[in-house]
Amino acid sequence: MDIAISGSRRLFVEQNRHLIKGILLLLPPATRLVTGACLGVDAFCATFWHTELGRAVHTVVPSDRSNVARDWRDHCDTSEELPLSSEPYRARNERLIALGAMLLAFPLHPEQDRRAERSGTWMTVRMARAAAKPAHVYRLWE
Repeated sequence: MDIAISGSRRLFVEQNRHLIKGILLLLPPATRLVTGACLGVDAFCATFWHTELGRAVHTVVPSDRSNVARDWRDHCDTSEELPLSSEPYRARNERLIALGAMLLAFPLHPEQDRRAERSGTWMTVRMARAAAKPAHVYRLWE
């Protein structure tokens, strides 16, 4: 089963690393994570799942590379690089939802927070809901 990942690009505290690892370790080993290549949660999940555990990761790279982890290629088995788009992160997030049977989301702010309106993670959660795919949200500590 493919499970999409979306989360904050900001650095996160050690508590968050333990939370994310604990959630990922509940997944069946045959799960393939689908990540978005960005710094923060994407990079952490890909590194842990692929490099530390030796499990499958597919990476969807947005056309805007400004927030993409430099070493993303080192932490995946397969990848796809999206063509130029006027909304590169929206296109990437749509692809994550298309590929994943469900979404694991790790935002910094609750959905009711006004900052969530511009959040790519919350955008991806809304896309999953619209596609009738399960979206499991785990809020990170700042």
